[in-house]
Amino acid sequence: RWMPSFTRTEQVNLSVTPYYHCISRCVRRSFLCGTDAYSGKNYDHRKGWFVERLRLAAEGFCIDVCAFAIMSNHFHVVLRIDAERGAGLSDNAVLLRYGKFFPLAAKAVRELPASVAADRIGVFRERLTDLGWFMRVINEHVSRRANKEDECTGRFWEGRFKSQALLDDAAVYTCMSYVDLNPVRAGLADSLEGAEFTSIQQRLREAAGRKSGGRRRGGKKPAPGGKPVPKPVPLAPLRGEGRGGARTSLELRFEDYVAQLEWTGRALGRKSGGTLRGAPPAMLNAMKVDADAWLRAMRGAGLARLTLFGAPASIAAEAERRGRRWLHGKGAARSMFRRAG
Repeated sequence: RWMPSFTRTEQVNLSVTPYYHCISRCVRRSFLCGTDAYSGKNYDHRKGWFVERLRLAAEGFCIDVCAFAIMSNHFHVVLRIDAERGAGLSDNAVLLRYGKFFPLAAKAVRELPASVAADRIGVFRERLTDLGWFMRVINEHVSRRANKEDECTGRFWEGRFKSQALLDDAAVYTCMSYVDLNPVRAGLADSLEGAEFTSIQQRLREAAGRKSGGRRRGGKKPAPGGKPVPKPVPLAPLRGEGRGGARTSLELRFEDYVAQLEWTGRALGRKSGGTLRGAPPAMLNAMKVDADAWLRAMRGAGLARLTLFGAPASIAAEAERRGRRWLHGKGAARSMFRRAG
């Protein structure tokens, strides 16, 4: 049986990369956020819970959301940990942010002597840039809420979330694409606009709002299909999205990202039979990615099984840093980036 070539302390290392792809799956991979085949009950409304909680987590933690997809039995997020922002928070700001999720703990610290309180605030500050705590406030909240609705106890998630280190920009953009295309890959949507509960749908809606002279807002107003649109999650902006005041900006151009998602989606669609249509988009050429290997990765689940991902040079550098000759994922990188020098 294959064993991962990493330890937990190695897996999240901000000196290597601040970017991570995280996945959580429902227990037994049951459709606890979709239509349950056994009972026939529909739990699609729970996807809105995820979006609401993800928005609150993104507002409270010093962690940026690059992409997300909420599916019926699992969800994906691509995150960037902003340790610099966390270090720059005042003590009061730390307590206000932490208190959004743990009000009793934050209140108790305010009543402690200053010397003791400083240590506790230091712990809270670290947690606001901790991947595990970010995922905890989402998963625990949804689990408790679902169990209350079902009037039951027990596990909602199959285990601790899986995290994948993204070693370079190419890895970040590849995983963002993989995440945003989840509904298309699963046959649940035939367009990016129809890919519900994904970051690309939100980005496109916001772009349409900017073109029409006003941003579309989520909340109580129902969407055309009759479902309420959750308030948007604060997303790390792509170049060209025009979000003033945003701290983190991805160098990827919004137009290029949409173009390559549409090209990939057409190749993944049933009508196209998985065949290529037209030349590969500029984004793939810029990353020196092999188009056939890209589509194989977008079609399957192999990419999500890796514990880290990046171009061959990035993986070789990480292997050297860890004092190892080989890391799992090297073969996949060579296949996809075989055009890279």
